[in-house]
Amino acid sequence: MSGIYQTFADAASQLLNGPLGGKGNLRRKRGGGYDDNGDPVPVTQSEKTVACVVKTKEVWNAGAYLGSKLVAVLDNKVEPQPDDELIVGSKTYTVTEVNAKAPTGVVISYEVVLR
Repeated sequence: MSGIYQTFADAASQLLNGPLGGKGNLRRKRGGGYDDNGDPVPVTQSEKTVACVVKTKEVWNAGAYLGSKLVAVLDNKVEPQPDDELIVGSKTYTVTEVNAKAPTGVVISYEVVLR
């Protein structure tokens, strides 16, 4: 059964790479703070290119409009985490929530809430 979902994941990646989206960089920072001896821990960062589209999404609950939030739909190649940065063009966004779209356990795409 997972074969069909992998096909959907591949199709979603193709759409995000083509007519629906573009490229962005997902930046993850690690380290910082101090170790057990009180010495500073250096901050390291890594960046990976992802296919994505950034959009405003309306939020509704039982027919009542609650507002909107900025979200991005990312391909399934890199799993984003809260506090990652998504760089699209000249704009840098911070990931606050991550929702995997994964029927039967196969991730098709990730929807992240941005700040």
